[in-house]
Amino acid sequence: MKRWMSVLALPLCACGASELPLPSIVSVAPTSMAANERILLTVNLEGTFPFKVAYSEDSAELVTSARLGIGEQTFDILRTEEKGYRLLSEVGEGLPVGPHELRVELTDGRQVVFEDGFEVTQPIDITGIAIDPIATQIRLKPFRVILRAQGPDAELFQGRVNLSVSNGTMTPTQSSPFNQGVLLQEDVTVDAPGGSFVTITAMDSAGHSVTSNSFRVLAN
Repeated sequence: MKRWMSVLALPLCACGASELPLPSIVSVAPTSMAANERILLTVNLEGTFPFKVAYSEDSAELVTSARLGIGEQTFDILRTEEKGYRLLSEVGEGLPVGPHELRVELTDGRQVVFEDGFEVTQPIDITGIAIDPIATQIRLKPFRVILRAQGPDAELFQGRVNLSVSNGTMTPTQSSPFNQGVLLQEDVTVDAPGGSFVTITAMDSAGHSVTSNSFRVLAN
């Protein structure tokens, strides 16, 4: 596995003359994306952690402002996991095709660099999305929705879609990433009046949308 080390250093404190290196980026996932898709990118860090982090039971929130940089573009850090050592960011369309330097940027100018650690490939040909039939569900009881990318490059699709329901509310409103063109979206819930019929609509970043069959929501 390739490991790229930070090119900058973080001072220990005002009373010490030695320096500690910034953490290294040990991996990113996925390692590539098509130029016309939007993905959720995971960056795993290792080493001395320079960010101020507010910890909860199973996640952490960055207090120090940081952004993800790929090539000439920057993207917000959506959230952190593993006590702040895993950063998640949504990377959108429009990056040039080819290898790119990937970095985590702090507002004070320091960076953690993963040189040529991310690849943007040629646009993929996706013509739409399909949703498997949905059976009768119970209000607020989690269920699974299966979505499938359509088109010549369907198996390459790894983006996410926005989700909405025709009546009431649902969670999540943004899906998990597709895996080889298929998404098994777990823990979907719908809050709609008992006995009503609803549909779920999914839309990707390119504007492809699909609406499910009408299914009934029973009172819980």
